[in-house]
Amino acid sequence: MAHVRGYEERLPSTVEHIRSGYPRFVTHHLIEESKQHFLKKNRIEGKIAYCLNSQKAASGLLAFAGAGADVRTDRGITFVLFDAGSEAVKLAHSYLQHTGVCISSRCAEDYLIAEGVRPGTVQAAETDSKRVLEILGEAHKTSQSHVHLATSGMNAFFTVFRGLQEIQATKGRTLWLQLGWLYVDTGEIIKKFTAPSDRAFMGDVFDMGAIRDFVSKNSDRIAGIVTECPTNPLVEMTDLQELHAITRSAGAALILDPTLVTPLNVEVLVHSDAVINSLTKYASHMGDVMIGSAVLNPASPFYKELSRKVETSIENPYPRDLARLAEQIENYHSVVAKINANTMRLATYLSNHKNIKKVYWAYAEQSRKNYEKFQRRAEAPGGIITIELNIPLEKFYDRITVAKGPSFGSVFTILCPFMYLAHYDLVQSEAGRRELASLHLDPDLVRVSVGIEPIEEIIAAFAEALSD
Repeated sequence: MAHVRGYEERLPSTVEHIRSGYPRFVTHHLIEESKQHFLKKNRIEGKIAYCLNSQKAASGLLAFAGAGADVRTDRGITFVLFDAGSEAVKLAHSYLQHTGVCISSRCAEDYLIAEGVRPGTVQAAETDSKRVLEILGEAHKTSQSHVHLATSGMNAFFTVFRGLQEIQATKGRTLWLQLGWLYVDTGEIIKKFTAPSDRAFMGDVFDMGAIRDFVSKNSDRIAGIVTECPTNPLVEMTDLQELHAITRSAGAALILDPTLVTPLNVEVLVHSDAVINSLTKYASHMGDVMIGSAVLNPASPFYKELSRKVETSIENPYPRDLARLAEQIENYHSVVAKINANTMRLATYLSNHKNIKKVYWAYAEQSRKNYEKFQRRAEAPGGIITIELNIPLEKFYDRITVAKGPSFGSVFTILCPFMYLAHYDLVQSEAGRRELASLHLDPDLVRVSVGIEPIEEIIAAFAEALSD
């Protein structure tokens, strides 16, 4: 936990040891090396460089930053150069984190090899995306023609959200509702791309009456609702069928994200206008590629116009990243099945442990009825269990012998003090802790992503860490 705090507070004693991390939060060393090489090669001084996926991504960045910049292209990479120390640098960093339009480490590696900076040969990635799209289409119970691949789940969400935002704005509909406590960057995109008067938040995903009343009162200007099914990190499942009916009757759009449990476990597309999925989890389960998808419901009244916008705006995955996904996605079903089975066993164990105060998962009492209504098979909870402890967080976290990090949906078990990594500012202040308490969020909760290791080994690790 000392290192978690050191990372969040940018202490040199911690940060100097970090060479890589979750790609939208920590710049990969190969990408940093690419930036420095480009600046040196072109004798550029006093500039901060960013490596983007495309010219259209650069245009979006410059519009958000509200500043001019030098934009250059080298070997397929779009370099955007800002004056060092300018206010635009902070805005650029924020934009890139939320929207996922940066290049991948594989792209940077190929650039450095092509430039002769690193040894090796640039490998052609002759990947037929048809098989990937076919598997994803089957996962969502739709044609592969409705599946769009992106550089990350966040880029998929950003593209769909902005597309629907533009469509709805022409009708005078500008109000967006965030339903439930969602993943941090989903909320940040809504916050940064809407006016304060055009966004609302409701924490209770189960109160359909309140949701219906809100939509009814704002029926002339509500643009859409964004939620996860279930939510991250409390694994709360709303009634998708009723929520979809509410939005459809009001002329609003509904964006759903089932990443926490995967679309293999819950059927969501039929109850939405668009489904966002981070394929970084479960589909690419080795934790070594960033990639995502946006799947559009052909029965949606927004389908035709939204399809055109997504096709022209989404950032296409780098070929070698797509190739890596293709290698892993063939095992998608079997990996998810093993994770489901392990999660059932671990959740039962934790629910009966004296040092566990509360367990949140798909079959927790409050969510179970809704979850089972939309699950595609029995005993399919996905891999996320979030726990509240009866012992100090630091004692548990420092003792447990599993991988620790911010992602999930991998073949190896991963654990993280979620609020510390996603909302450190709230954890550190009294006002922030009061806000979390009002939303029933324990600042010291721990999110567990269950892997496929032998369940006896996983339980043994928890047993040791939870012992008195």
